[in-house]
Amino acid sequence: MADDVETGRRTHWLVLLAVAGAVLVIDQVAKATVRATLPYGDTTSFAGVDLHHTRNPGLLGGTLPGAAVPVGLLTLVGLAVALRYYATHPSLSMTRRVACGLLLGGAVGNLVDRLRLGYVTDFIARNDRNAFNLADLAIYAGLGLMLLLLLVADRRNARRPARL
Repeated sequence: MADDVETGRRTHWLVLLAVAGAVLVIDQVAKATVRATLPYGDTTSFAGVDLHHTRNPGLLGGTLPGAAVPVGLLTLVGLAVALRYYATHPSLSMTRRVACGLLLGGAVGNLVDRLRLGYVTDFIARNDRNAFNLADLAIYAGLGLMLLLLLVADRRNARRPARL
């Protein structure tokens, strides 16, 4: 019985770290490739996607420019709270574990840029000035998946008869 609990606990963390690690590596390799091959401010097309090398010195599309350290520290606090929550809920479904891994990997991917470079490298063009990156996509996917799971859980709970 104790072995089953320990195996479950290891799987719990393994899924989180594997997904987060994959997101982090893919994101950092993509950003390094863009910085090395696409001059800052230039735009090109790759596989039907416009790539535009930009630097985001703030967050949320460039708000709070120059706040890399405070935003980085705030991100670290948020990550610590999220990891504490994750640690105290080992019975999360596999889908929630993956969603948490996407969020963690995306947050760490942007945090690494912010603390190392003072800005986040963005490159997937939304228009001629704004762009986002793979870490942002992982964050959006993780949040979307979490929202979907919450909505599904709410619908299930609404269908259950009330207990007296």
